[in-house]
Amino acid sequence: LSIHAEHPMFPLLRREQEFLKRFTEINLPLQFPRLRFVLESISTINALDVVERYENVGASVTAHHLMLTTDDVIGNHANLCMPVPKSDRHRKRLLEAVVQGESSRIFFASDSDPRLQSEKNRAIGIPGLYTAPEALPLLTRAFVNNARVANMGDFVSIIGPRFYQLPEPSGIIEIIAQGHFVLDPTDEIIPIVVDVSPPKADEDAETIPPPPPDLVADPIVPFCSGQVIEWTVRYDR
Repeated sequence: LSIHAEHPMFPLLRREQEFLKRFTEINLPLQFPRLRFVLESISTINALDVVERYENVGASVTAHHLMLTTDDVIGNHANLCMPVPKSDRHRKRLLEAVVQGESSRIFFASDSDPRLQSEKNRAIGIPGLYTAPEALPLLTRAFVNNARVANMGDFVSIIGPRFYQLPEPSGIIEIIAQGHFVLDPTDEIIPIVVDVSPPKADEDAETIPPPPPDLVADPIVPFCSGQVIEWTVRYDR
């Protein structure tokens, strides 16, 4: 059972703690000992404590929750996500648990959620970070900077499937020590076009329609736009 562990009746910064408080008060995992629970995209020390307490509870952690704190979100809707990143104390403890490989039930979540620039720039911004292109380079930075790069493969690829009792993935992803610049959405358009209408008889099936004008003018905002990340995934193998 995958759970976004936030109680909607509390302020944003308390929602995860309040949900977990009730989750443990009724000892839900003990009521269903054969059911595996996953706390998705955790952001607090409290969630780590819950994973340690129950053998049938796991948790996923995103790359951005290892980087961001509340200060990075206030006044910058580009970094707004749910759960909202907490204080640096919580971030550091999450980072420590991940890079040290402290638990066989804590694993990676990309939680990539592309948003248009207009959505992120609203007075009340829309949560969601487009992290897919940068998640692995950012994780590499975290593991290398903490001298625990040997633990990264298990966190990304092995622990999650084992907890879900799924086959472990095969293949190799190569990440090289080569910096790349994450383009700002004002510098490049990242169009997503989905045409579900059936092709006409006289149309070439290979023809890709141009993106609509409104999407060209309203690009998707990538996470870490305008920054240089010193690691790059190599796709040519």
